[in-house]
Amino acid sequence: MIERTPLTMLKKTGNFIIQLQPYTREVALPTSFVHKDIFNDLAVHTFSKPDDNQQLQDLIETMEKPSYDTNDVEIITKQN
Repeated sequence: MIERTPLTMLKKTGNFIIQLQPYTREVALPTSFVHKDIFNDLAVHTFSKPDDNQQLQDLIETMEKPSYDTNDVEIITKQN
């Protein structure tokens, strides 16, 4: 996602992602679809345990919660 999204857009809507990216590992999942553009970004992301990394723990404790444009069709949020 970071490689394909302009940095200005990420700073506005995905600042969490930018800051946490160094602490994540992405594993792409293989697909068996004939059309490769379906679920082409399907992946599993894992994170370092904060207990194992003081920098990550400090980052998580000081991060502000993200705010999302509820009209953006690309963002799906939990509905109450």
